[in-house]
Amino acid sequence: MPLRKVVTSVGLVVVAGCSFRASCGAGRTLDMTNVETLVKAMMTERAGVEPTVDCPDREPVAKGHRFDCRIGFGDLAGVATVEQMDDQTSIAIESVTGVLVSRKLEALLITKVAAQVEGPVQVDCGPRVRRSTPGDTFRCHATYGAAGRLAIEITVKDDRGSVDFTTVAAVAPGGGPASPSAGAPP
Repeated sequence: MPLRKVVTSVGLVVVAGCSFRASCGAGRTLDMTNVETLVKAMMTERAGVEPTVDCPDREPVAKGHRFDCRIGFGDLAGVATVEQMDDQTSIAIESVTGVLVSRKLEALLITKVAAQVEGPVQVDCGPRVRRSTPGDTFRCHATYGAAGRLAIEITVKDDRGSVDFTTVAAVAPGGGPASPSAGAPP
């Protein structure tokens, strides 16, 4: 099956729609120690690497209230925006800026590549977490079937992890070019 050139834009929100309960402290404020623990657990699950998390010392309990927690993965820093979902203690991580999680990107690319080739697909985008700096480029590498390989060029669009990607080199199982439409540059 010939490979088609893949050009698309996908917003990679690191943790969206995840909610949990943070117990209340005195004076109807969130228990920020619990919030930090839960943000750390969610980010660890998504990234496969444990971050440091630093949230504000005190936040009121109020539906729709948002606040930012700083997250760090070694020398990489980002911000997780947390939103309170009700006037109790349910909160969700609305968005993450500053970092891009390879696990989410790899899952997306597996889906896109699997729709175009036969056989199992694996994708490796390198470091588990990287800066989400607009204009940065890097390559992910996919394997499929018995010996098919793809190099996929990734261009970071914004600090929220939106990317464009295109297939830049493809080798079909058996070693030859996959097809002229594989996306290799002219």
